Amino acid sequence: MSLYRNITLLMCLGITWLLGGAAAQAGSDPISMDAIALGQRWPSKDPLATAKINLSDIISSESMFEFRTFDPEGLVFYGDTQDGWFVLGLRGGVPEMQMTEGDAISYTWGGPRLNDGQWHKVEVRSEGSFVKLEVDGSLALMVGLNSLGAPGRSHLRGQMRLSLGAMLIEQEKLYHPLVLPMDGCLAKGNWLNQRNLWETDTKLDAKLCLGNIRRGSHFSGRGLVVFNTSDSHSLPLPPLPAHLSTQGDIIVEIEGDGDIKGLTGSLLNIQTRKGESLVTVISKEEELVAHLGAEVHALPVDSSVETLTLMFSEQKVLVQYGPKSVHFDLKHPQDWRSQWTEGLFLTFGGVPDPSYQRGSDYLLGCVRRIKVQDRDVDLDRALYKDNSISSHSCPHLTAKTRLMERSDWRRRAARGALSSISDARR
Repeated sequence: MSLYRNITLLMCLGITWLLGGAAAQAGSDPISMDAIALGQRWPSKDPLATAKINLSDIISSESMFEFRTFDPEGLVFYGDTQDGWFVLGLRGGVPEMQMTEGDAISYTWGGPRLNDGQWHKVEVRSEGSFVKLEVDGSLALMVGLNSLGAPGRSHLRGQMRLSLGAMLIEQEKLYHPLVLPMDGCLAKGNWLNQRNLWETDTKLDAKLCLGNIRRGSHFSGRGLVVFNTSDSHSLPLPPLPAHLSTQGDIIVEIEGDGDIKGLTGSLLNIQTRKGESLVTVISKEEELVAHLGAEVHALPVDSSVETLTLMFSEQKVLVQYGPKSVHFDLKHPQDWRSQWTEGLFLTFGGVPDPSYQRGSDYLLGCVRRIKVQDRDVDLDRALYKDNSISSHSCPHLTAKTRLMERSDWRRRAARGALSSISDARR
């Protein structure tokens, strides 16, 4: 059986999506309990949910679900039959489809951006030999799929597999590699009118799909994100682009959501591969404290300043916060470019222990953006990211809920300190 015929059938049978729905407007209650947060559960690469459909049992002509995201790139869902596979994802916020039949791979990309955090009605349907993608009632993308001599529907046999949150084949088989983790939510699905279709992995931590979000990266006060600076797919290698004028060889910028004062905990830490901390900057509500070895400098927090910038040059490390700055004069000249290329641990949201998957001084709050060498950093590309961190979305918090979140963070920090004292006494 031709995969193209199967994919066409799948579209004919109404793989219709509602990326977000009118029922989930800003400020509404959290989405119902059947919602699935698609974000990857590190370090597992297993699907969050899978389904198997006997092709001969398909009687419905419609499937639908709700989906919303700020994430520009990631997997929406994966499907396959014995003849090949199909992937729907976003790249640059724009829909893309990849599929195979035998050794041939088909790829198509286009349409409007869907990662605006708004709700869009998106429909995919088959008309003869064509698959059409419509967004908000307008044609956005069309691709021709035609397998000569394909048997009719009455001859359909075998199974179709579907998965959410991960692919069921090696990622290397994609025509155009995709950063698979998707910080988005899928809910209220009706797939080909099949009941009790999805099987979920109960071992994976459940995430909550909120009805009210804003753009940014949310740090919950429970974990951190670690990058290896030698990974050029995740972080740009020095030097800075030629058109930029700078005092330093390496520049890291952290932009708070409104202001840095709303953040509590470690903003940035740089360690060697041996676990030696080189630089740490911690926000303590009323001041920023920067550490380089035994030397410490503090800057008062200003509610009007949103961005913290660190510049690393051969002779010094400069910490710039609005019009104010402090700097560390290095006892020995540092070749930051070489160290960066060889590999350092660059951590946001905490100070890691040698395993880098645990740590202390966890960050609480929303970061609007992180930039390295003047390029936005995607937390989904990290070497390690704690599951409590949302890469591209932050919850809208009232003053009351912000206070409750901060109080909960202080209780967890206190419990962590008591646990450390207890461990030390053993």
